[in-house]
Amino acid sequence: MIQMRCVILFCDIHEYSVASLGLGERVGDFVQDFYRSMGERIVEAHGTILKYLGDSIFALFAEKTEPQVVRCALAMRSDFAALAARWELPAPTVLEVGIGSGSVLRGTFGHPSHLEEDAFGEAVNVVASICHHRGVAVTAAVRERLGEAYALTRLPPRKLKWRSEPVETWAVSEKTPTPESRR
Repeated sequence: MIQMRCVILFCDIHEYSVASLGLGERVGDFVQDFYRSMGERIVEAHGTILKYLGDSIFALFAEKTEPQVVRCALAMRSDFAALAARWELPAPTVLEVGIGSGSVLRGTFGHPSHLEEDAFGEAVNVVASICHHRGVAVTAAVRERLGEAYALTRLPPRKLKWRSEPVETWAVSEKTPTPESRR
């Protein structure tokens, strides 16, 4: 196990249960298509997929790569919209993404019959809690690293059960990034 600083991304399909109802026996193929297409974006951005959790993906990126991870998340949302249209999902849905950064404990965990790489820490818990925004939500630490690269809108403070103070988050505009964010 190692303690490390990184950028954390969680994504989740909004209303997956409802949106997938009409897929019937094709649901497994849809989920595999989702994993593959979102995974391509994560890998292209030099991220590591740690876990698939049903209709969610947990990934880590190198420290200080927040602008690239936000660009990845916006591309993932666009790709997901195309995926949902291609699969003709019977209910409206979007990809929700949370991005944060901080210290995590990364290692291999589990029962000897099923070991897998994972990461834990408050930064992971915060990102998992903020990823249910109908777009891309970022933490204060990510906001600071983004500078003026993206238009951000403050979201209502989010109360987390283990913290006395709410977490401040921002929504990332879906507009085209500025030249500074492409660096």
